[in-house]
Amino acid sequence: MRKGKSKAARRRVPLEGEALEMLRRFVAEEALRPSDTLFDPKITGSRVWHAWDRIRGQAGLPSVRFHDLRHTYAVHCAKSGMPMPELQQRLGHASLHVTMRYAIYSPGGRDHYRSALEGMGLSGPDSQQTLPLQLPATPKMA
Repeated sequence: MRKGKSKAARRRVPLEGEALEMLRRFVAEEALRPSDTLFDPKITGSRVWHAWDRIRGQAGLPSVRFHDLRHTYAVHCAKSGMPMPELQQRLGHASLHVTMRYAIYSPGGRDHYRSALEGMGLSGPDSQQTLPLQLPATPKMA
């Protein structure tokens, strides 16, 4: 878990399969303790960031930021049909409004979620919350 921009940002990241096994090997190889922070953007010289730089170089992706992985994850979750409230929870967004930038990638698309939000009084001319007008950028990674 880590602290983020809001109270909702403190969360656990679900891992399974190969990703979980890779993380377990990394923790063992680096002799990390349970109290060690793995992903702290303020600690750029940490072992995790050195590993990330090495992985990017080996993959030929020098311009891919670590945060791009989070965006790519969100896009794939939306494309698979994950409900936006569940994606909101997984990403740790305090507001569904923030998560809605990924609705464009969902099978039902942006219109489906716009209608649902309007039905709940969360979007439209009488609401304090509106959907973002700008479409999200295409993810850098597949």
